[in-house]
Amino acid sequence: MMQAPPPVMAAQSSMQQTMTMLVSLCVVVGIGMLALAGMVYAYSHVGDTDNLDLQQVWTPVAWDIGMLFLLIGILGNAVYRKTTDPLARLLLWLVALVVALLLVTAPTVFFHVP
Repeated sequence: MMQAPPPVMAAQSSMQQTMTMLVSLCVVVGIGMLALAGMVYAYSHVGDTDNLDLQQVWTPVAWDIGMLFLLIGILGNAVYRKTTDPLARLLLWLVALVVALLLVTAPTVFFHVP
């Protein structure tokens, strides 16, 4: 006799676990890149001279990449976590909006050399 096909729920559960892992990885990578941006900015002030290449180029690049990964992670949590409370998902959407606004404005505010 032929066996019945595997249930669809197992495939959907596997996809849900994969997406949860990828979203969590995006959040961790984003926070790590933000920390790297802070370290590069602090390292640019070591010594008597300021390293403007690190301050004006590499710090905003690391910051933007980190904020982009963080935004992807927060939006992924808001979209793919169907079991969470609707108010919690709304809060994630609002946090994603704030992160998107920071992605646009913050590098010029935080890393501007007078």
